[in-house]
Amino acid sequence: MSDGFYGVVNKARNNDKQAIMLIINKFKPLIGKYSYLLKYDDASSDLTISLIEIIKKMPIYTNENLKCDKFIVGYIAAAIKNRYIYLSKKYHKVYLNEQTTLNLNDVRNSENLNLDDKIFVWELLDKLSKTQREVLILKFIKDYSDKEISKALNISRQSVNKTKNRGLDNIRRYIGYKNISTGRW
Repeated sequence: MSDGFYGVVNKARNNDKQAIMLIINKFKPLIGKYSYLLKYDDASSDLTISLIEIIKKMPIYTNENLKCDKFIVGYIAAAIKNRYIYLSKKYHKVYLNEQTTLNLNDVRNSENLNLDDKIFVWELLDKLSKTQREVLILKFIKDYSDKEISKALNISRQSVNKTKNRGLDNIRRYIGYKNISTGRW
């Protein structure tokens, strides 16, 4: 492998198993670091597969900078880091959807909530503006109608609805939940 790392990558792109293993071994510490941070079982495998995909898709023939070893190593390291970020966000969203699914309509039955859920709800409410917090508390905890909320806060029913929707969107954004069907937070 006389061309340095460029030659190794070139051979790996042509399915040379020895070259692929050499690259995997070179980036094993970085993969180990990111798989440890991801904290799920197959993280190392996912990142290793991503490394192989990165090698196959590298534009080494069209990008002159990628003929130099240090740029190739930097490119691969940055691509692995980007994949780690993607997997981290994906795993975080799945974890949030599984662990913290909480319907605000269930809050009014507070005897059914455990202490962690109650704390979680109040932490979310603290992230909102005063008006948004008041509207959501009146709507979902005290079970007021929009008309009753508009009277209590001396605002229009339309304003109650907009404030409620903005508050719910802010909560969704805070916990990282995006509605797939609408594309909205």
